[in-house]
Amino acid sequence: MKKVLEIQRYDSGEEVESVVRRWLYAQKTEFYEQDVLNLVSRGVKMCQETWFL
Repeated sequence: MKKVLEIQRYDSGEEVESVVRRWLYAQKTEFYEQDVLNLVSRGVKMCQETWFL
């Protein structure tokens, strides 16, 4: 992502947002998979800690 944004100057926040959105939509499922699994794991751990104090 950093390399994508460094290539060009942007005139507005909307232009940056558009570039970021296009880049995110272009990523494959595997790009997101591990982060989603980590998020679920952290959520389960937090619930366990809260319920079993």
